[in-house]
Amino acid sequence: MAVRGIDVYGILKTKIISLEFYPGQMIKESLLVEELHVSRTPVREAIILLANEMLVQVYPQRGTYVSKIDMEYVRQLVVMRHILETKLLLTLCKRKECLQERFAENMFSLSMAIQNNDIVEYLKADGEFHRRLFDCAGYPVIWDKLCRSHQTRYRMLDLSVFSDVMKDTLNEHRQILNCIEAGDCNQLQKILEAHLDPSIAREKELVKKFPDYFGPLDIRQTQASDLLD
Repeated sequence: MAVRGIDVYGILKTKIISLEFYPGQMIKESLLVEELHVSRTPVREAIILLANEMLVQVYPQRGTYVSKIDMEYVRQLVVMRHILETKLLLTLCKRKECLQERFAENMFSLSMAIQNNDIVEYLKADGEFHRRLFDCAGYPVIWDKLCRSHQTRYRMLDLSVFSDVMKDTLNEHRQILNCIEAGDCNQLQKILEAHLDPSIAREKELVKKFPDYFGPLDIRQTQASDLLD
C-alpha cells in the first residue's frame, strides 16, 4: 500500500527522533522509495521539511545525512523551554489550579511506560504531560512552536544509557501537580530546576560514549528550496 507524502515526513521524522536513523547516517532516497512504495516526489518533499527543521543536512554531490546532535543548539533550546515553562507553571501555581483529575490518565500512561522500560512511550507520555500544562496555562501555541525534536533525540540517547532516570519522573510530575494545587511557588521552582535539567547534567558522559553522534549543525548545507531544482 502506498504511503501519502505527509506520512512519509512523519515516518522519517519518527525514525530520526527515535534514533532508528542515527546521527550522521546517510539517507538514500532510492531505498526509501522502495521501502515505502512511493515515488521520489513525496520523499523529496519530506526531506525538504526535515531540512527546514535541521534534522537532515543536504550536500550537493554528496547526499542527505541525518544531522548530528549539536549540543550548543540543544542547550539553547533547553534553556528557552526552561524559562518559558517555569514562568507559565508559576502562573498556574499562583492560581492554585486543581489538576490531579485532569492528569490521571496521563500519569497512568507514564507509569506503564516506566514499568515496561519503554523509552519511546515514556517520551510521548512525558511530552503530553507538559503539553497539557501549557494548555492549562492558556498557551498551547507556545508548546507547539517550541523546537523539541533536537532535544528529544538527546533525551532518547540519554535514556538509552541512564534508563533509571525515568523512575524519578513520575514522582517529580506528582510533585509539580501538588505544588501547583498548594500554591507552593518556591518548592515548584526547585523541582523544575531539577526536572527540566537546564544544565544538561550528563552531556559529557554521552559525548564520550557516542562521539560520532555529536557535532555542530552545518549552516553551509544546501537550502531546502534548492532540492526543488
